[in-house]
Amino acid sequence: SWDTTDANANELLLQMPAGGSVDVPVLAIGQSIESVDLGLYNGVVDPRIALFGVGAVTTGCVLEFRKARGTITSPTVVTSADDMGTIDFYGAVAAGEYVRGASIRADMAGTIATTRGPGTLTFLTATDAAPSVLTAALTLNADQTATFGGILETPTGAAGAPALRFTGDVTSGIYRSAAGTVAISTNGEGSCFFSRTQAQ
Repeated sequence: SWDTTDANANELLLQMPAGGSVDVPVLAIGQSIESVDLGLYNGVVDPRIALFGVGAVTTGCVLEFRKARGTITSPTVVTSADDMGTIDFYGAVAAGEYVRGASIRADMAGTIATTRGPGTLTFLTATDAAPSVLTAALTLNADQTATFGGILETPTGAAGAPALRFTGDVTSGIYRSAAGTVAISTNGEGSCFFSRTQAQ
């Protein structure tokens, strides 16, 4: 139903039954799912959206975000830095106050032309401050590079399984061999070791 209680929005509301062991609040989208007890949501109490893909095909469900300038009937070309779509995550921090704690955003980036639509995908998180500031933590760029907004922290790794390794040669790379010591491994064995006082 349409609701205009919010002075700043004309809302289309889909109100589902309260959660519990029965009448679970799930919006299911798919083929041939009506009047079927899927048996998948027993005990679920939080609202959720489920997409079901079936059939002997290799493809699955698709969630689309389409962005154009102009109108639906007469779309015009987007420009670099246009936001193609965003998924936001909010948490209640006080009575009547929600703060965006994280966000995933897709943007156009680069030269845009027929058959050419370079994009970036950015993961943002809110800082632990007052007020919190939504900050880019990781951006996946159109040239297939990754830009980190802060410190890149990896597992310790080992000579045979270095924390930073290479495609096609997973036993060669960089790992932490001991406290305060960084090592380079080749073919699964430590070959160079670096500490504050020596390199060997």
